[in-house]
Amino acid sequence: MKKIIIVFIIVFSIISNLSAQNSEIINGTILEKKNINNHTLVSKKHEQDLTLDYSASDDQLILYNDPIEKKKIADLQRQQEITIKEMVFIDDKETWLKIQVNDKDGYIFYAKYIFDPYKDGAWMPAGEIQSGGKTFHTLKCSQGFLVYTNLRIRDKPGLDGNKIGLIEANQRNSVVVITMEITQEKETIDGKTERWAKIEYKGITGWVFGGYLEYERGGPRFCTPEIDIEMELGAGI
Repeated sequence: MKKIIIVFIIVFSIISNLSAQNSEIINGTILEKKNINNHTLVSKKHEQDLTLDYSASDDQLILYNDPIEKKKIADLQRQQEITIKEMVFIDDKETWLKIQVNDKDGYIFYAKYIFDPYKDGAWMPAGEIQSGGKTFHTLKCSQGFLVYTNLRIRDKPGLDGNKIGLIEANQRNSVVVITMEITQEKETIDGKTERWAKIEYKGITGWVFGGYLEYERGGPRFCTPEIDIEMELGAGI
């Protein structure tokens, strides 16, 4: 009887550990909604290590005890490393970041508007796709790009995906496409290293290699939440 109980405990422990791993909270998940002193606070998980630099304004270098009382507890310095834990939205008017610095927790002001890169489920997991012996993990992403060259559309990400369409374009006749999803994984094709992107073109929905999606702004091709915050608080990218 004791052996059966011991085996049951071991099995239950293994199942519990697996469940804990599978239920890991991902960035963008709503952690809490609450009202404090007639203010509405919504917090979402966002973990990111960051070095503060010249992009950060002076009012973003003050550490507060919380975003409501706003009691100053420390001054931060440029070139100081911080760990962002959460994004906090107050009354649909302000955005704050909960951070950890030198083993001290606090909040820094981010913007006098709602900056929510995860709005409408953006950058949240969309699924998994098996293609060419690889597993591609996909994220929701809606961004506009220009295409200046003929570009194959495939039914799955990767060169092993079947060709299901063609975007015909050139420098004089470019085409605008809007992404729906992108892969977390990147591949190198024709010397370009980039993700695959899901788009819709003339009634065809499929995947194109992101290395041929052009953009006119500076910075990386796909603006992830981490990149947006780095450009605001760090040295820029």
